[in-house]
Amino acid sequence: MLHLISRLSIRFRLFLGYSLLGGLLLGVVSVSWLTLNHVQSNAKLIIDMYEPQVDRMTRVELLMVKISLEARHAILSAKHPDELAAAIDRIGNDRRQLLALINETAANLSTDKGREILARIRQADAVFWGLSQQVVGHAQSGNVAAAYALLTTDLVPARNRQLEHIAEQKEWQRQLMNETLADASRTIDQVKLLLFMVVSGILAIVSFLLLKLIHSITRPLTSLLNTIVDVEHSGDYTKRVSVQGEDEVGRTAAAFDRMMELVEARTNELARNREHLEEIVAQRTAELSQAVTAAKAANEAKSRFLATMSHELRTPMNGVLGMAQLLLAGPVDKAQTQDYARTILHSGQTLLSLLNDILDLSKIESGTQTLESGVVSPLELLRNTEALFANNAHAKGLKLSVRWLGSTEHRYRGDPNRLQQMLSNLTNNAIKFTPQGEVHIEATELSRQGGFACVEFAVRDSGLGIPAHKQPLLFKPFSQVDDSSTRQFGGTGLGLSIVKSLAQLMGGEVGLESHEGQGARFWFRVQLAWISPTEAVGLRTADAPPAELLPQAMQGPLGGRVLVVEDNRINQQVIGAMLHKLGVDVLMADNGQMAIDMVMANKGQLTAVLMDVQMPVLDGYQATAQIREWERQHGRPELPIIAVTADAFAEDQARCLVSGMNDFLPKPIQVSALTQVLSRWQTGAASAADATPEA
Repeated sequence: MLHLISRLSIRFRLFLGYSLLGGLLLGVVSVSWLTLNHVQSNAKLIIDMYEPQVDRMTRVELLMVKISLEARHAILSAKHPDELAAAIDRIGNDRRQLLALINETAANLSTDKGREILARIRQADAVFWGLSQQVVGHAQSGNVAAAYALLTTDLVPARNRQLEHIAEQKEWQRQLMNETLADASRTIDQVKLLLFMVVSGILAIVSFLLLKLIHSITRPLTSLLNTIVDVEHSGDYTKRVSVQGEDEVGRTAAAFDRMMELVEARTNELARNREHLEEIVAQRTAELSQAVTAAKAANEAKSRFLATMSHELRTPMNGVLGMAQLLLAGPVDKAQTQDYARTILHSGQTLLSLLNDILDLSKIESGTQTLESGVVSPLELLRNTEALFANNAHAKGLKLSVRWLGSTEHRYRGDPNRLQQMLSNLTNNAIKFTPQGEVHIEATELSRQGGFACVEFAVRDSGLGIPAHKQPLLFKPFSQVDDSSTRQFGGTGLGLSIVKSLAQLMGGEVGLESHEGQGARFWFRVQLAWISPTEAVGLRTADAPPAELLPQAMQGPLGGRVLVVEDNRINQQVIGAMLHKLGVDVLMADNGQMAIDMVMANKGQLTAVLMDVQMPVLDGYQATAQIREWERQHGRPELPIIAVTADAFAEDQARCLVSGMNDFLPKPIQVSALTQVLSRWQTGAASAADATPEA
């Protein structure tokens, strides 16, 4: 039997044990429930049988008291025949109810003593009823004194004797009920004792079986544990478990033996490979050392970049602050004022260029840099670059030339602004590092395949050249050929890194060819979609280069009335001065809510709104949305709203347009850009305003 049980799985053995325990407990609970239910039924039967008897006797008591009271009322009504007759009728009805209750009680009696007490009640009732009839007779004959005498001397004592017999009957009924309930209580106690004995026996049996079951489980587990401890202490992986069986423990022991075989094999293999461990560790140490060196080099490069950036930012800032202090220090003539202002403007342009480089690097490193799609004419890009840097080259006595090695009709699809930026970075570096000689810019189509062309742009100079060991560093962020504190040329070291990242984003690459003292040739190659001559007809090519920030003669007066929404007082002053120079009437608002109020108050009189984005109370996005809603509700044409903000990301511009603004003007504001935007939008706004009647 035990051998058969040991062949069963532990899970099945536990199932059998729990099933046996559950069955026994279920049987005990069932028997207990049936017994207690029987006792409860008997108790309920007793209560249902005796309680009505007591209740009937109580009602008999009440009827006897009522009859005696009605007899008294009959005496009082002796002189009133109607009331006397009614009292006699009530006495008769009460008498009939009393007899019915006594008869019903007699029918449900089951003991001789109860019948004996009920007989005495009947005798007393007969006497009581006879006396009641005599009292009523005296009342009917008008003999009130005799009726009162009979009532007080005979009827009331007879009623009291009747009530005593009834109380005796009720007490006897309660005694019977209590005896029956005591029998039920004794039965329950016996059931409890029986349950205790049965449950104790079941627990003893189950405990014995569980001990056997636990022993059948723990014995092989203990053997397995002892083997594991022996292996742990001795390190002898040849030991095996002496557990036999087909249950979970037996299978676990077999799996443990197989695992020990694998461990033994692995241990032998480790012993064979131990001699190579030092070589592997040395190799990993060398790799770690190289990684640490690279990390230190990167940190040093960033530190040098921060120092360089600090210098590059402070240098133009010094120009701005210094020239501003000279302007405020005392009277200066017109020529000095122009010179100081030109220095401030040039320093500000340098700061803006630095900020743009940092912004581009941030977007490239975060992976958010995107490319626009437009028509690219390589020849126009070269000409634009030549126009941008002609003055710089002439100032250094350099010859600047450009050449497109292809047809003038060639057009491609790509991002002309980014290509212009890349070409400008290379050209600016070439002019900066070329003390004399020339700078030549050229572009050519190298190949064409599958609708795409590989176009190369190159800038060659006759400058200082670059040592071979410095060339690999040039296209890395924060790196420069000369990063010492005594370097001759400024810069942040970001331009070439940005060129490389943009070229890779366009599916291309960058490179250079140079020897120290013999000039250099920097190039980048990009993949551009080729546009056939028929498709290129009528397509707009790259925009002309942005206007210089240097002072220019203002155009003719634009006219109109423009609302400037700006919370910064200095920006209000700058924008207002520019608009006044352009002949524009200016209104000022400090936040979006003021802008809404002024638009509503000056309906039909404003030609445009220059809207800042980030403001207190109500920002530019919310203000624009409310203005557009007001225009729709009142059937008014859209007032041109131009975003003026320092948020220069593409997503910022897109958000402005989605909110309902018409155009985007980034800070710092160029006079030429402001003139162009106002000229474009004020014309349409003025025409719409003239055609719209006042609301």
